[in-house]
Amino acid sequence: MFLRRKKTTHTSTGQRGEKKAIGYLRRRGYRILTRNFLCRLGEIDIVARKGETIIFAEVRSRQHPFLVDPLATVDQRKIDRIIRSARYYLVKERLGEPPCRFDVLGITFVPGRMPKIRHIKNAFQIRDARSVSGRQLIPGESKWYQE
Repeated sequence: MFLRRKKTTHTSTGQRGEKKAIGYLRRRGYRILTRNFLCRLGEIDIVARKGETIIFAEVRSRQHPFLVDPLATVDQRKIDRIIRSARYYLVKERLGEPPCRFDVLGITFVPGRMPKIRHIKNAFQIRDARSVSGRQLIPGESKWYQE
């Protein structure tokens, strides 16, 4: 006998956030290539393309009230997993070495209001592809966008 797990609020908030992020990106001219790309190295929420650039986007969603800002939950371990998964995606899809970017979208749901979307373009990058310690989250208010 198999038991089905009921979807938690956490899961449904994440799925709602991804749907909002996809709509947000499409309205800004991004073409969505893949959603929830999963491999043994990790997961990428959204893979999109704008012009020649491939964008690997991490979506973080929270329901108000929350203790931690959604964007603050992307830690170094998650960054490493996204980068490894992105490399695998490029090889699997035989895309070669196109220009790539790593974005993070933070979605906050407040009851009775439109969701707040913050988009950090080029949120982190690979400084030295040969080094595990070569990744760095690039903070800065100039990288935050709101809808």
